[in-house]
Amino acid sequence: MRKMPDGFSPPLRVGDSFQQAIYRRMIGFEHGASGRWRVFRDASTDATGTQPARPANASVTVQGRPSERLSHIFSKTMLRVLLLGIGAGMSLAACTPDSDPPAAAHRGHVDTHPGGVATDSRSPDHMSSFNGGEPTSPKLRLAVLGDSDSHSFHDAVSLHYGTPEARGGAQQASTWQWTEILGRLRPRDIDQGPFGEVGSSGAGAWLRRNVMGSLVRQHKEDFRYNFAFSGATCSALNNPTFGQVPGLLAEMARDPQGWKDVPSVVLIRIGINSLGKREDLQAFAKTGADADNLARVQACADQVAQAVSALKARDPALDIILVGILNNVDWPPLHASFRNAQEQTNIAAVLDAYDQRLRQIAESTKGVHFFDDRAFFRHWFGARDAQGQPAYKHVKLSGKREVGVTQGDEPWNAVIGDGHAGTVWNGLWAAAMVDEFNRIKGLDIPPIQPVEIARAADPDGRFGLSE
Repeated sequence: MRKMPDGFSPPLRVGDSFQQAIYRRMIGFEHGASGRWRVFRDASTDATGTQPARPANASVTVQGRPSERLSHIFSKTMLRVLLLGIGAGMSLAACTPDSDPPAAAHRGHVDTHPGGVATDSRSPDHMSSFNGGEPTSPKLRLAVLGDSDSHSFHDAVSLHYGTPEARGGAQQASTWQWTEILGRLRPRDIDQGPFGEVGSSGAGAWLRRNVMGSLVRQHKEDFRYNFAFSGATCSALNNPTFGQVPGLLAEMARDPQGWKDVPSVVLIRIGINSLGKREDLQAFAKTGADADNLARVQACADQVAQAVSALKARDPALDIILVGILNNVDWPPLHASFRNAQEQTNIAAVLDAYDQRLRQIAESTKGVHFFDDRAFFRHWFGARDAQGQPAYKHVKLSGKREVGVTQGDEPWNAVIGDGHAGTVWNGLWAAAMVDEFNRIKGLDIPPIQPVEIARAADPDGRFGLSE
């Protein structure tokens, strides 16, 4: 068995029972807490004078009295009973009729039910990663850092996949994130790691992060090398207890040779939750690129720069793609706002400053590349006009129906009901990433064609997107 790096705790593994996972984590917490108790006891006895105080640089262990050893054994035993009791309680809670079973236990096809959720279209033939497998001879290994723009939709752990609340609603089975489209359409070429349950949550994870200061990956169901998480801000990249970069570095340390044997790319797509919310755009629209707004831009870009430095320190040959920020004035819920040329200019100035900082990082660091996300959106969907009025384009794939910059769970909408990019938008984005991978690494991954995107979004042709 491969030795795990010091200080790294493996994520919840696919196939583990909830009880097994709880037991592993509680035993780990027990050892850490026991050590902290000894430190606390020693400090307390030193302070009260019942035991001679030791110099700070002492290297000789003081032998405790038998009564102290018995006290320690009793304390440790009680701690173990307490922790196992908590674990048992959490296990029972997870098995009650009112709660969902662990995702690893109920992963499978999503059947049609009165709520209108369509049947899952995945199959082992073209979804090897989704079935826990990995491509045997991939052309590329891909890791992703970011937010909900890259968090897999088919996540039954944190995004309610398989229920009416899932992204895509009644169309969730054919509503795909861009990483999922790569996993669906190019599973043999791009290795994102097996799809399954990763990370930890609940009381155990909270204790490990906040009491022990340990790195604990966010709990979700996704590709193993995808660390993006819904709601993540720029500060989530480097945080020592849940940061995506520390998590990826730990993952790389588990399989260093694997990351050397296959051309590897890390894609960083983040910033919209720090600079793109409605209140952010309102502030930018009023004052433009003033000192306060530029300070916010700099703070976010500094996190990206720190992430790049950490990744490059581990592997100088690693290729990294930095994705520029979208302009959320193009988001359908905001189409009625910011209909003023000056507001549009002010907002663009702040977003331009962020993109320019990412470009500077890319230009000054070998193997780092910038992808202009706003240019991508304009190419396919257009933009507002000079006065700030919506003037968007429609996209036609292979069927009769076109896709517009509208919102709804039907695949002819570029944006799904909960506000995230829909399958067509994500499919076009995945196609652009394949082109980037081929350009950067000199690969020959087959380009993703519009007809493939149409079939992913509308597999039976009932919405008119595919023939």
